[in-house]
Order: sequence, then structure tokens, then C-alpha cells
Amino acid sequence: MEWGGDVSLWGELVAGMFVLIGAQGFGKALSQEMKCILYHMNEQKQMLFYIEREIAFIHRPMQEIFLSLSERLKKPYDSFLKRVSDKMEDGSGKGLSSIWKEEIDALYKNGGYPKKTFYYLSQMTRCFGCEEGEMQKQAFAMLSHEIGEELEKMRKEKAEKDRLIRTLSLLAGILCIVIFV
Repeated sequence: MEWGGDVSLWGELVAGMFVLIGAQGFGKALSQEMKCILYHMNEQKQMLFYIEREIAFIHRPMQEIFLSLSERLKKPYDSFLKRVSDKMEDGSGKGLSSIWKEEIDALYKNGGYPKKTFYYLSQMTRCFGCEEGEMQKQAFAMLSHEIGEELEKMRKEKAEKDRLIRTLSLLAGILCIVIFV
């Protein structure tokens, strides 16, 4: 390592900065999966909120609720709910739970999302099995509460992991600079 020349020193500093930036980018990429899961859980909680309100106050059939929600929610749930609504309208003889499960499988295969993002979406089928009225509203409310608790837990976990990843990435970058430069 030659410290006498300005060109060599600048080259080493630039290389060191690239290593640090790369290490930080790697750390950020690691936290993206958890961010994706949080996004999906938020959308699913919002979906449950809308379904609960529609059932409690407007008393619409599920097919109409899904069609209405498909216009309110973001991707991928807008098209997901639209397809569920369309299949229910087709009159193919399939029940809501089987249509819902088929669409979850299709969304998982085509979307490239982490499998964990669809856990609560698949849990909604147990709410569809409840009889109309109070029992169904309570089932949706319990699932919504469960998602809310999990969201809070994951947000705390994400904040902790983000700090840890940033620190470890910075230390790894510094170690690479010391070793290679």
C-alpha cells in the first residue's frame, strides 16, 4: 500500500466508499422481505376492516363486497378480489372457501411473494364458514385483532433487525476496507 501518492490514496478512498455503499445496499436488501410481509399484512387488515363494516352495516352479499373492495385496495388484492367476485358470479357451483383457496394459490404461484404473506389471507376462509350475522362479524374481528397484534410485533422486530443489519453491514464494509485496501 503506497501512501505517498495522491492518486493512490484517492483510489483507495473511492474503493473504500464503494465497499461501504455495497455493504449498506446488501443490508437494505435483507430487510426488503420483511417490508413486503408488512405491506401485505396491512392490506389484509384493511380488507378485513372493510369486510367487517360491509357485513355489519350494509348487509351486502360477499360477492358484492369483494367487487366493491377490489376498487379500494391496492395490488395484488384489487385483482385478487375481482377474480373471486367474478368466479362467485359465474355460478360454477364452487363454494366461496374453495374459490378463495384457488385464488390464493394462483396469487402465490404468479406473484413471487413470500409464502408468509398469505397465511392470514388463507385464514379468512374460516370466517367464511361461519353463519351470517354476529358469528361471522366476530370471526372477522378476531382475525383482524390477531393480524394487528402480529403487525405490531413485526414492526418492532423489523426496527430491531434494521438497526442490526445496518450496523453489521457497516462493520463488514469497514472490515473489507481494512483487509483489501
